[in-house]
Amino acid sequence: MTTQRSGSQQFTPRPGTLPDLYAIAPKDLSNHWLMERVGGRRVEVTVYSLETWQKILSKPYRMPKHHYTFANGRVLFDPEQLYEDLAEIARSVLASWPPVPEDERASLRCGLTIQHDKTLGYREKRLPMHARYHAIGLIHLVLDLLVRQWDGYAVDGGKNLTRVLTSTECPEDVRTLIQRLLSPCETNEMVDLAAKLCERTFEMTGGPVNLHNGGIPR
Repeated sequence: MTTQRSGSQQFTPRPGTLPDLYAIAPKDLSNHWLMERVGGRRVEVTVYSLETWQKILSKPYRMPKHHYTFANGRVLFDPEQLYEDLAEIARSVLASWPPVPEDERASLRCGLTIQHDKTLGYREKRLPMHARYHAIGLIHLVLDLLVRQWDGYAVDGGKNLTRVLTSTECPEDVRTLIQRLLSPCETNEMVDLAAKLCERTFEMTGGPVNLHNGGIPR
């Protein structure tokens, strides 16, 4: 992370990035969130007062996007040196995030099972585009389940991907499966990789899904 304690820092976003900007205002505004298209990029700006940011960051929420951003962000302008204290609050809360509730974990695992069945089912129907579509959906569900299993919280697909690929808890074979799935490959190989990734994810999160809320035994 690059930070600057006074003055300003020139920011040139990487090609294809969608910047999320955070700001601290002297007081809360009537509209705390703005989204504009600038130079072909979508730019989001979230603005709160220092007191409100402290309240937001001091406790967990179901989707801790703000915590994650403050913990991993890059400072562009901070003449009053306010960022580091807020970032420390965010890091502390993320580090002590409560485990994912068992009913939520069970629901995620059931959803992954359904996605697995759809992926294989469309291959059997010889609908390769549908099979590939559901294989990609399966990856999203795997990432969401794994980061919740390890850290208790998820953010969004891109950030969850980075978290899984860089996590010390991620087995090398699982990391390789994800990388291969997200690289060009033939449909049958993609479906086989997705099925294997699903199997390994179940192994890491409690075993196969055999029954869910009175559903059909698997």
